[in-house]
Amino acid sequence: GKFAGGVRADMKRRYPLYLTDFTDAFRGGNAQISLASILFLFFACISPALAFGSLFSEATEKQVGVVETILATAICGIMYSLFSGQ
Repeated sequence: GKFAGGVRADMKRRYPLYLTDFTDAFRGGNAQISLASILFLFFACISPALAFGSLFSEATEKQVGVVETILATAICGIMYSLFSGQ
């Protein structure tokens, strides 16, 4: 097979459904549950980023700090949510 052939085939097959994967969460009475989950995960992800960011700031003499840690966490979270096999 080709390099990442299965992933390519899966993305091609799922492409028409990507938009509904995001919008279905807020339809049919699911908005409150979805919003609660989103807020919970936001605070669950931001807390360690703040804690480790302050530690990194001290350890690297402020070359890497809270803002960089939050940005790195956000980029990784976005990439994971877009490319994970959900």
